[in-house]
Amino acid sequence: MNWVVESLLALMFFVLTQVLGKTTWRAGVPFSVINFATYAVAVLVFLVAGAATGIGTSAPGAYFLVVFAAVCIYAGNASSIRGFNRAPNPGYSTAIVKSYVVITLAASIFLFGGEFSWAKIAGVALILASQLLILANEKGKRKATGRHWAKYSFGAFFAYAALSITVKYATLAGINQLVFLFWSMLLSLSFFYAETMLRKINILDHKKQAGPLLLMGVASGFGNIFMWNAFTHAPNMGYVNAIHIANVAIISLLAVKLFGDELTRKKSLGIAGVTAGLIIIMI
Repeated sequence: MNWVVESLLALMFFVLTQVLGKTTWRAGVPFSVINFATYAVAVLVFLVAGAATGIGTSAPGAYFLVVFAAVCIYAGNASSIRGFNRAPNPGYSTAIVKSYVVITLAASIFLFGGEFSWAKIAGVALILASQLLILANEKGKRKATGRHWAKYSFGAFFAYAALSITVKYATLAGINQLVFLFWSMLLSLSFFYAETMLRKINILDHKKQAGPLLLMGVASGFGNIFMWNAFTHAPNMGYVNAIHIANVAIISLLAVKLFGDELTRKKSLGIAGVTAGLIIIMI
């Protein structure tokens, strides 16, 4: 399958994951429960997929990579949530986190011999610039609830960049995707479970949202499978990441219908810019 198709399929699954995440969060489900449930179901997806393909879930051997990936998953997630919640404008934090694509674009070129294309780099830059128009909504401004929101945001930035580089290295090392995804997410799941226990949150208190949470986990599982495949086949993993962060444009459009958000002229311009950047990357 072509890497562009794989990237777009991953994008669609991750958009579904985020829309459902916003829905359950608005219903009062804490982020820690959302994360735990999503990763628990995703682990089951990898387990079933491994059994169906005859691969199984034997230990991948590359234990350091698995542990490091699991730490990056949890650290990136936890840091991005803290940065988002404490920033004077949530869009500022999100924009910082999503800019990790710059690191992966450069790493792919200098570490893995990835493709260097001025046209596609311009497309990535256009996506990054356009997302600022979507995310930095003036109506989202509020008083910062902590001085360290930027530190958390950059912490997530580096964690997600490191995770992408680790996954790319794992693909080149020939590690089976389902085995790696199963064990790294199973380990990160234990971190999310520990967080719910420390916060004294009863997961079963939110069983009314079991349907959306279950669907979130399935979408996340398939999204990660297609993203791994795209990383394997793409000439530069930064292109895959750029397509992934373009979800902000799709979610902004869906939010108008689903959540009653306003589609301002600035957002519309940003969505047009993201779309143009995607087209440049894919041609």
